[in-house]
Amino acid sequence: MKRIIYSLIALALVACTKPVTDEQVTTLYEELQEVIGNFTIPQELVEQRVTQMLDSNAVKLDDLSFEQLLMSKGYRAFIRSTVMKSEINKALQKYIAQNDTIGARAAVLAASFVDDGEAESKSMQAVGHPAFAMLLQNPAYAEEALIAGIVYTAEVEQSPVMTKFVEALTPNVPLLDNNGLNKAMRVFQTAINDTNVTPEQLETLRLALVERNKAFQAQGEAEKDGSMISYGKDYETLLNSAIAKGELMNCTASEIKFLWSSDKNTKPLSEYKGKVVLLDFWATWCGPCFRSFPNIRALQERYKGYDVEILGVTSLQGRHVRRFGDGRMESVDTRNNPDEEYKLMKEFMKQNNMTWKVLFSEGSCFDKNYGVFGIPHVAIIDAEGVVRYNALRPYDAPFHEAEKIDALLKEAGKKAPKDPMSTENFAK
Repeated sequence: MKRIIYSLIALALVACTKPVTDEQVTTLYEELQEVIGNFTIPQELVEQRVTQMLDSNAVKLDDLSFEQLLMSKGYRAFIRSTVMKSEINKALQKYIAQNDTIGARAAVLAASFVDDGEAESKSMQAVGHPAFAMLLQNPAYAEEALIAGIVYTAEVEQSPVMTKFVEALTPNVPLLDNNGLNKAMRVFQTAINDTNVTPEQLETLRLALVERNKAFQAQGEAEKDGSMISYGKDYETLLNSAIAKGELMNCTASEIKFLWSSDKNTKPLSEYKGKVVLLDFWATWCGPCFRSFPNIRALQERYKGYDVEILGVTSLQGRHVRRFGDGRMESVDTRNNPDEEYKLMKEFMKQNNMTWKVLFSEGSCFDKNYGVFGIPHVAIIDAEGVVRYNALRPYDAPFHEAEKIDALLKEAGKKAPKDPMSTENFAK
C-alpha cells in the first residue's frame, strides 16, 4: 500500500513540474555569457562563477529540450568555459544516443564544444553518427551538416572522418541548395588531399558535383546573375582540374604558361623537362611565403650546377606588397598595369635576396590543377616531367625537399650532392 502511495506522490510531483520555458533558458544563457565573455575576469574565477550559477539556478541543463540546448550554439563565448562545455556535452548525451536526426544534430552540437585534444573523437561521433546522412537529406539541416563536415574534418585532417563524411554527402548532392553546393565544394576541396578518401570515392563525389553544378550554372545564366556565373565557372575549373580527376600525382605535370620571367627566358613549364623542377607557388602579400625564402635560398645554393630548377610561381595580383627590413610593408596598386608589377618584382627580388627564378603564370598562382588552395605550396616534378610530390610546405626545414630531389636526380642517372643537407630550418 505504501509503495502505491509513494508512486502516486511521485507521479503527482512530475505532473506538477512545469517545463522549462525558452525565456528562462535565454535568461540563463545571457547571464552565463556575461561572465564567460568577460575577459577581464581570470579564467579560474570564471569557472567558479559558472559552477555556482549552474548549481543555484532553478533551470538545469539536463531538463532542457534539444532545441533549448541548441540555443546555446549562438553564444560562442561559452567555448571559453571548460565547465560550461562539459555540462552542455553531458546534457546532450541522451539525445546523441538517439538514432535519428535529433541524435545526429546533437552530435554535431557536442563537437562544437570540445577542446582540440577531443576534436577527433567528437568529430567521429558527429560525422560518424548512424543518422548523420539524414541531416543532408533534410533541407532544414543540410547546411548544418555541411558546416560540421567542413569544420571538423579540417580539425582532424587525414582522419577516417572524411571518408565517412564523403560517403554520407555523395548520394545527397542533388538535394543541396545553392549554399549547400558552395559548402560541398569546400568539402570536396579538402577531400582531394585526404589520403583516407579512395580515388573511387572522390570520383563518385566529383561526378555528382559536376551534375549539380550544371544546374547551378544554368540557373545563373537564366537569371543573368553574374555572381552565380562566376562561382559556377570556378567550381567547373576545380571539378575538371588534374588533381580532382586523379591526373596529377605520378602523371605528366599540367602545363603552366608564363607571361614573364625574372631571367627574361620565358618558356612554358614543359620545356624544363630534363631537370628536376621545384615549383613554389607564392605571392608578395603572403607572410608565410616571405618567411620561407631562406629555405628556398638554401635549396638554390645546394643545387647550383646540378640539373635542378627552382621556380617561384606567382601571378598578376593587381597589387604589389613591398617589404622592408624593419618589418614595414607598403601595398602598391598595380591594377591594369602588369608592366609595373613586373618592374616591382625585380626590385622585390633584389631587396629580399631571391636567388631563384620568379615567373608570373598566365593563370592564378592558386593553380587548381596542382591543388593550390593555400600558399606557399610546393610541388616537385621529376626529370621526365612527372609530378612526384605535391602540397609540400617550404617553411618546414628544407632537407625534406632535398632528400626528395637528391633521390630523383639519382633515379634519373644525374649527378647529385654527395652529402645530405643540414636539418636546420632557415625560415624566420
